[in-house]
Amino acid sequence: MAVLIEFPREMKKGSKGPHITVLQSFLCGAFPASPIAGQMVYDEEFGEVTEELVREFQVRSQVSVSCVWDMPTRGAARRDYNFDFEAACNGIQGTTVFVQADGTKIHWGRTRG
Repeated sequence: MAVLIEFPREMKKGSKGPHITVLQSFLCGAFPASPIAGQMVYDEEFGEVTEELVREFQVRSQVSVSCVWDMPTRGAARRDYNFDFEAACNGIQGTTVFVQADGTKIHWGRTRG
């Protein structure tokens, strides 16, 4: 199992870590009236509800629908909601270890300037 030192470029069903809770909070805030948002459990796991909200976000933002929180989807969040996902994760404690769906661990930290 590889260990990478970078911010996760994509997240999909099966991914785990504190980054997922940041994503879940954003998605529920973006779609508060969505019936699926009411089913969200903030559990640091990218499950079916998170996947469905990512799909809904991609459809509404007119990006390729993959159900994966990828770079084009993050770009749409920045464009449409002024939401910088990496900056949001940067400000929250515990966002330094992330596990991809395939088990790859990503250790991410802020650079000091």
